[in-house]
Amino acid sequence: MKTITYTLADHVCQCGGRVLQQRTSVVTAGGNPFFRCAQCGIEGSGFNPPFCWCNHSIRGQNRRTYICLPKSKLINIPKLDQAFRNFGFDPQRNDWEVGVVTIADYNQYSKP
Repeated sequence: MKTITYTLADHVCQCGGRVLQQRTSVVTAGGNPFFRCAQCGIEGSGFNPPFCWCNHSIRGQNRRTYICLPKSKLINIPKLDQAFRNFGFDPQRNDWEVGVVTIADYNQYSKP
């Protein structure tokens, strides 16, 4: 039996759990990797995990509304602090590594 290895991906499941990306040499026919939520166990494949916030949009809109970002983005773009706070992620706390921001906030706070 082959061992399946996962690594942490820079995505957050809609349930709030961290997304794991399968690292064994298994991909879909289209070349997309497999993902799994560490909390709820949902699985899927695609360019981004189909169950993460990156694929979530507000009803009635046909474009993405949210984006998952690693906390390390604050090193290069400190103004993103407010974008994380707007979605409920406190950058002063150390209990999270990847957060969710709205694309509108990202565009607003990432400008030089």
